[in-house]
Amino acid sequence: MPVTQIKMTPAEFRRARLELGLTKKELSRELNVSFDAVKKWEDDNGYGPHPTAVIAMIWFQEGFRPKGTMLPEVDGANVEQ
Repeated sequence: MPVTQIKMTPAEFRRARLELGLTKKELSRELNVSFDAVKKWEDDNGYGPHPTAVIAMIWFQEGFRPKGTMLPEVDGANVEQ
């Protein structure tokens, strides 16, 4: 699927972050972006989340855990890639 077709609304992005148990600051560290970027993606201002952040969020929801992450383990296993 082309990246341009992968979308999440600001509300969906926020809900995914909360389901992962992350603050905006923690997610900004995980994605290596500014706090303001995460805030902007979650605000209903017409921008919506960046497609790359959406892909990362989907991976996080599916259990991907990069080495050194603050994300909680999934099913008792930390997948390091």
